[in-house]
Amino acid sequence: MRQSVEDLYRRYGVDPRAPVDPESAPVQEFLARQLHSELFRTDLAMLATDAARAQAALRAEESRSRALEAENSALRPRARAFDRLPAFLRRIFLGKGPDA
Repeated sequence: MRQSVEDLYRRYGVDPRAPVDPESAPVQEFLARQLHSELFRTDLAMLATDAARAQAALRAEESRSRALEAENSALRPRARAFDRLPAFLRRIFLGKGPDA
């Protein structure tokens, strides 16, 4: 991409390796044309696509998070009841046996 940008500068008579004078006519012409050119439109289109994907992924994760919160809320009373059981019964239910 760097080579493409350097070629574009050269097309407008701007040396890509030299310090740029933003007030010079070639640079002004280059900037005026490029502000609405395909180069920036492509980048903006890619940025918009990436933003849309990120927002969709965020919405999906928020939905998943709400579902997990609901599941957690439904299981909380059972977890409290399990915690109130005597230790030997908790071990049996966990498959560890009474002596483990």
